[in-house]
Amino acid sequence: MISLWLATMVICGFLLITIVFIYYGLKSVLNSKDSHKIDPIPENIDDKEK
Repeated sequence: MISLWLATMVICGFLLITIVFIYYGLKSVLNSKDSHKIDPIPENIDDKEK
């Protein structure tokens, strides 16, 4: 019976670690500040004339 509980806790631990790694991996890859470098907002032409 104790081996069943131990196996359940190990599986839950691996699942939790996997979720944390995926979360932080996606968070670092999908950095919203990088989008400005890739596709900057064009400046308004009317502001340049003034």
